[in-house]
Amino acid sequence: MLHGVIGHVREIEEVPSVLVGRLMHYFSTYKLRPESSGSVTVNEPYGRAYAEAVVTAALEDYQHEFPRPDTV
Repeated sequence: MLHGVIGHVREIEEVPSVLVGRLMHYFSTYKLRPESSGSVTVNEPYGRAYAEAVVTAALEDYQHEFPRPDTV
């Protein structure tokens, strides 16, 4: 369902601000427990190019840490 609504999006600026706000709220609260007094800070979302670089670096780190048996 969501893909039909924002599947054409290529940059964060194209996502409706209300959706970005809801996602930021979700990620700032989803692990908080009622008895917790802690807080989480969620910064502004990355742009596409930076986000892709972060994901690529994470994949490379994972592949380095957990190489496939056929590539060792």
